[in-house]
Amino acid sequence: MRTAIAFLGALGLLAGCERSDRTAGADLNRSGADTMTTAAIPADSAASEALQWGPAPPGLPAGGRIAVVDGDPTKAGAFTIRLDAPQGYEVRPHHHPAGEKVRLIEGAFSVGHGKRWEDGKLAPLAAGTELDLAAKEPHFVRATERSIVEIRSEGPFEITYENPGDDPRKAPVQ
Repeated sequence: MRTAIAFLGALGLLAGCERSDRTAGADLNRSGADTMTTAAIPADSAASEALQWGPAPPGLPAGGRIAVVDGDPTKAGAFTIRLDAPQGYEVRPHHHPAGEKVRLIEGAFSVGHGKRWEDGKLAPLAAGTELDLAAKEPHFVRATERSIVEIRSEGPFEITYENPGDDPRKAPVQ
């Protein structure tokens, strides 16, 4: 919570600096519309580093890390989490009972739609863009480099794999 407040305060400070430039007459040819630049991405990245990270839950492949930004994904209600996915991290075709909004904060992360994995269906997310996935919409993901992705949804978090053999919870114990 303190991290979120500090982050919002920093954004407010930056926005205030932007407005003071306008009132001082700087760059008079700029439009008066608020715009978002790529400067927001490093701020998101810094905020990600301040979060408390832990291993991905058993329903996701090993190797990823999760941080809870807001809410509680184990309970009913809205939540926001971040996934820190290493290069090569893949989540095979799956769906969730609730819709989700996925936003790439940094890295190279691709999403495909469908019940079967098809490399040709993977499409990269652009940093800062948000992808809406409907409830029960089958999809799959791959990080082609270390990536941080923010996911907003409704809990409790559940994941169902289209092919039960892809579910890491069903992998044989070694």
